[in-house]
Amino acid sequence: MAASNILKIIVGFFGTFGTIYFSKTSFQAPVLKPSYDYIIVGAGSAGAVLANRLSADSSVSVLLLEAGGVQLKNPIFEIPYIAYATQHTSADWEYYYEEQVEATLGQINQRAYLPRGKVLGGTSMLNYNLYSRGSRFDYDGWESDGNTGWSYDNILPYFLRSEKINVEELEDSDYHSTDGEWSVSEMTYTPLMDYFFEAAQELSLPIIDCNGPQLEGACKNYATIKNGRRHSTFGAFIEPIRHRRNLDISLQSLATKILIEDDRATGVEFRRKGRSQTVMAAHEVIVSGGAINSPQLLMLSGIGPQAHLQQMNIPVIKDLPVGNNLQDHLMTMLSSCINTTGLTINNNEVFGPRSLLQYKLKKEGYLTSSGGLEATMNIQTNVANEGITSPDVYIGLLSLSVPVDEMVKTGILEEQLLREYFACPGENFVLNLVLLQPKSKGTVRLASSDPLDDPLIDPQLLTDSEDISTLIKGIRFALNDILGTEAFRSLDATKPFPISVCNDHTYDSDEYWECFIRHVAYPIYHPTSTVKMGPSGDPESVVDSELRVHGIVGLRVVDTSIMPNIIAGNPSAPAAMIAEKVSDMILGKPPLERK
Repeated sequence: MAASNILKIIVGFFGTFGTIYFSKTSFQAPVLKPSYDYIIVGAGSAGAVLANRLSADSSVSVLLLEAGGVQLKNPIFEIPYIAYATQHTSADWEYYYEEQVEATLGQINQRAYLPRGKVLGGTSMLNYNLYSRGSRFDYDGWESDGNTGWSYDNILPYFLRSEKINVEELEDSDYHSTDGEWSVSEMTYTPLMDYFFEAAQELSLPIIDCNGPQLEGACKNYATIKNGRRHSTFGAFIEPIRHRRNLDISLQSLATKILIEDDRATGVEFRRKGRSQTVMAAHEVIVSGGAINSPQLLMLSGIGPQAHLQQMNIPVIKDLPVGNNLQDHLMTMLSSCINTTGLTINNNEVFGPRSLLQYKLKKEGYLTSSGGLEATMNIQTNVANEGITSPDVYIGLLSLSVPVDEMVKTGILEEQLLREYFACPGENFVLNLVLLQPKSKGTVRLASSDPLDDPLIDPQLLTDSEDISTLIKGIRFALNDILGTEAFRSLDATKPFPISVCNDHTYDSDEYWECFIRHVAYPIYHPTSTVKMGPSGDPESVVDSELRVHGIVGLRVVDTSIMPNIIAGNPSAPAAMIAEKVSDMILGKPPLERK
């Protein structure tokens, strides 16, 4: 079933596309004031939370600038299973990574796609909704590097403040909360997940809550879903409070420059309705554009690497390493054929009349699944580091019989490679192998001084040989250990078919898997760390532990770009946590204490 036909079915069955609304009652402020106490640039996973928390103080005025619009009652943005359909829409910046030399060799033009949300709710409107926080070791590492107040015990209360857990066995857990606005729920799971957990137990891996006290082990995935629908930060934090008198929202408003006078941020220039406008900030400008747009805006404003800004003919206000330290998770899909039917899902079933009716009437069924991403094993491939650092590999269960023709249409890999790779004649599933702690780091740079030009995004994937070594260890664990368990042997689960581009190497040798990884692995849309948090003595840092830009008064960056290092999990929930924590700093509130 072709992807275009699937979307026709969805729209025809569930209704028409949503509308971009512009009246005050539906988000857009008709007239902006000349000045606000706080201007937030970007209404994504962090900016939406920040706007909610700051405007909860009725004594302050807040302006939320968003380059995109708003999506309401649009099934493509509501139904969890079809998150892929949100890509290449008006709500997507449609970025691409620069051509890579060491990686993504099987991508068309060796350029990996990077969807980013251009809409209220940001990328939380486009992602697969998975809710994960990373490892305690991630945050304790931030603290030990000089970022006071960012240890795991410090940040856990801010995860809890947002969360409303809808999983019965976790409602009384000290690591979850039922009091927040952001719904975290179970999905519909397939029978294959039971085999996955049986395999974990055979391997002596504990069955855990991956948002609990430890990350090494196997766990069921949970998602930001409410009543069967995507629950973005827009739906959780903006839609319910859009009528607050002290909060104005300006849509289709592209920030082009932060105004800075005498090393103080005073306002923002932006383009709206085809013309340039200016609004002033009495207290602070807060940049929440994410790991790509935040460094872009800082550099356009004269804050960034001096040589690069001079090359772009931008006057240098502050020489800081903006745009360095780019990190993303890299994933290799390991396809496996099995001898039993009815254990996985397939698109013919998901988009069949029974499933569509089940979703329409009850908001249940496989359309509530995050694309079949059901469960996870987190492992440490370096045995010496077990239990003392974050896991370095994530192995996710994708309980989906991959539709090859649809994969070809995505352009994610060259067609011949895809057809060799997903050659199972019958039922199959995928083990998604993810590099959690990449050593390779890249950059974001300006293409020109024109704010309308996409930035140059170069992750420099697999330029550190340790990343290859870790992924090969992960592959061997997945194929030899997991597929070697009695649970998966009972299904005759196969290793991936060989790909012809690596025929010069003996199948299953390290050289073969290195070739395989360099062609097939691709980044999974988790860019972070381009506006690094660190003490003033850290030559790579841009913001301090309160996320204030070094040397500039009244300017903060609040999003995942501030992460010193990428966390061992999906970045959406940490983005919200960062905004929760910094909102208390901005409003002068004492930090939350762990109960």
